[in-house]
Amino acid sequence: MDQPALDRAHVDARHRIVAIFLGIIVNRLGLVEPLRAFPPTDAVFRTVEMLGAITTPLIALVIGYEVRLQRGALALPARATAIRLVFWVPVGLLLIALVVNTLLGGDPLFRAAVMTMFVLPAPFVAPLFMGRAPEDERTFVVNTLSLMTLVTLVAFTIVTLVFPA
Repeated sequence: MDQPALDRAHVDARHRIVAIFLGIIVNRLGLVEPLRAFPPTDAVFRTVEMLGAITTPLIALVIGYEVRLQRGALALPARATAIRLVFWVPVGLLLIALVVNTLLGGDPLFRAAVMTMFVLPAPFVAPLFMGRAPEDERTFVVNTLSLMTLVTLVAFTIVTLVFPA
């Protein structure tokens, strides 16, 4: 990737981070309701809500469009998925043992929530931030996310059986 493209990506990422922090600050200062009372800012809030509602389906369309499930192309995503679970499941179990069971009284809902957090796939927006990445890298990321989603469905079923709420 050339230097100007890297600079644009850095600036774009910085703008997103600033927007996230501004949203948190506005919320924590209790400014949402007063801003909603003013019609122009209420229109901005409603526009953002509508855009937020269509974001997940749009990301799913992008990922679905880029999925290239081929026998040879699944070996590396399967290995990445296995490595991810082999690392994160023990971390989740350790967190349950050290924090949830001791500090939170072993609440089954907390245990299930912690394990769910550790088996969920990576964020689906990852392919959107890959820019002009080579095709093989994009295929790897999309296939890994798709495979992780399928594995997560099975893992979530196991979590609900092992940690009934």
